[in-house]
Amino acid sequence: MADGQCRSEGLGDGKAKHAQPLITNQGRPKFASPIFRPWKNLDHNFFCNKFPDLSAIKREKLHSSSAMSPSIIDILTHVVAPVLFVYLVSHKISRQFALYLFIGVFGLFYGYSTILRPTFLIMWNLLWWVYRVPVWAFYGLHWICWQLIRGIRALAWFGFYVHFFGYGVKFILESVDKILIWMGDVLDESKEQGRKR
Repeated sequence: MADGQCRSEGLGDGKAKHAQPLITNQGRPKFASPIFRPWKNLDHNFFCNKFPDLSAIKREKLHSSSAMSPSIIDILTHVVAPVLFVYLVSHKISRQFALYLFIGVFGLFYGYSTILRPTFLIMWNLLWWVYRVPVWAFYGLHWICWQLIRGIRALAWFGFYVHFFGYGVKFILESVDKILIWMGDVLDESKEQGRKR
């Protein structure tokens, strides 16, 4: 059976049982579904997506054909730093100062991947969230203000339509009242003329 598949029993009778884990070469059970270990699907860039994964780049360099060629950091830490230390000591500079400088150089290059880079990534993510929170607050206030403006505009148009409808009904009623009064006057005049005859 291929790696990554799951065995199930009782498929013939239509009653599938729970999937059984496969034992890989490492001796650990491996499940086909990522539900058991969902964090395995998350890489480092999921949390720090602003920086490339330097560890993956280093692994690729180690497995590449040019892995035997020394890098700039290797030259600086294994050649330049010791030569600088010997040069400073031989020129009667304080050994304590040279030792501090030597430790500082090694700490700068070797401590970058273990201390400085994670600290810098944490600080960068905090600053990124500090930057994003006001932006989201601005967009939220912008949305609220526009909703208020739309509501006020809708109420204004509603009031305009209500007043227009009210004035229209009032004009129609006044016109009908004038017509009825005019018709009543005409009928009264016709009755008076009939009596005079």
